[in-house]
Amino acid sequence: DFTTANSYIGRHVTLDGGNDQTVSGDVSGVDVSDGTPRLIVGENTYPLSSVLLVEPGTATSTVQPSAGA
Repeated sequence: DFTTANSYIGRHVTLDGGNDQTVSGDVSGVDVSDGTPRLIVGENTYPLSSVLLVEPGTATSTVQPSAGA
């Protein structure tokens, strides 16, 4: 479970937020304070069991040309 949770960091997930609602956002970290990994999305944490969809992260990275290129 810890390996799976860590693999979600930086990914965009859609989660079951309860009450017939879904929540989407980028996973910024994993909270293991209670011994069970929970994904940190925004200001909330969610259990791995709530994951409905995993996609590549939405953050863009830039590549700097090497010196002399």
